[in-house]
Amino acid sequence: MSNNISKFIKLGVLVITFAVNSAWASGSFRLDSGKLIYSGMSKTELMNVAGSPMSSETIPKINQDGEQVDSDEQILIYKLKGSIGGEHLIEARVISGKVVSLQATQTNR
Repeated sequence: MSNNISKFIKLGVLVITFAVNSAWASGSFRLDSGKLIYSGMSKTELMNVAGSPMSSETIPKINQDGEQVDSDEQILIYKLKGSIGGEHLIEARVISGKVVSLQATQTNR
């Protein structure tokens, strides 16, 4: 009986480990130079590692009166070579100078 419990605990730890690693991997991207960009880094750090984006867009913000006001949210688009899989389009969402999400899409797929 204790052998089954031990196997169950080991399986649980393995599943949690994969889940945590998957969550981290989706918020990061490794360049072919070996450098890493990731959610949580500052916009300045991102630009120091990845360079200037191909394009950037400020996301409009609407106040409660329906008026457009200044926004601190941006989308930065990069075309970068990854350590695996060639070129990728990277969408970095930046709020208040901090990268809050990264999305990578392989360009040849």
